[in-house]
Amino acid sequence: MAKNVISLQNTTTGQLSGEGNISTLNDDINFGLIPISEEERRSDRFPTHTVEVIRASTGEYVEVGVAWQKTMKRGTDAGLPMFSCKFSDPGLPPWRFSIFPADGKEEGNYRVKLNGRDGRGHNDD
Repeated sequence: MAKNVISLQNTTTGQLSGEGNISTLNDDINFGLIPISEEERRSDRFPTHTVEVIRASTGEYVEVGVAWQKTMKRGTDAGLPMFSCKFSDPGLPPWRFSIFPADGKEEGNYRVKLNGRDGRGHNDD
């Protein structure tokens, strides 16, 4: 699998979901981006997705963070979706990361950019 990428597809409700990977020198994390239904969202500021990883012992997804879907406002990707994400599970690094459309605009392919631990601007991709 390519590193620091995610493949997203539209769900039956029109929301994006998918599975991806973040790799650094110390960590290799496969994760899922799962939409939160409109009924579960308490306001427009509430996260749009959960970030989940597969627990090795059970093979089940476990929620470890949240994501907010936004719209790109500038450049050649203007109008395309992007995500602002963070891990909030104490067992994972306290990363903030973003998901952007991949170069080449091949539909469904996105890249993951680490924003660093506690938002300090560190980039491992």
